[in-house]
Amino acid sequence: MDINLILIIADGALVVAVAIIWFLVTSVKEGRAHLSAENAELRRSIEALQSEIGQLKTEKSEARPAPSDPRPYIPPTGLSTDRRAEALEMLRHGVNAGTVSATLRLSQAETTLLEKVQGMMSPADQPG
Repeated sequence: MDINLILIIADGALVVAVAIIWFLVTSVKEGRAHLSAENAELRRSIEALQSEIGQLKTEKSEARPAPSDPRPYIPPTGLSTDRRAEALEMLRHGVNAGTVSATLRLSQAETTLLEKVQGMMSPADQPG
């Protein structure tokens, strides 16, 4: 091979290498510029969100709690008037407390209380 041909090939390879390096350098610069713009946009978004969070915290701390219900809680009674009357009637006729509890599905404590109420009532106060 001729020395001139080798030099021409080497020069061509050098030109191609320089072109590739130039392309890579400009691509990196463009990428950095794009990333820098995106980074600035993200920072603005973060600042806006932080500001909104601060406003929400301020609004929350300034908000007054809802007024509570002024009516007191009254628990429901477990014994209806009809069942209470029926239990008292059974007790007045001499049915024992265990039978009254089982028949009317009352707790033993409710039946015992009704038995005591029955005992406290005078004959004039008793219905019927």
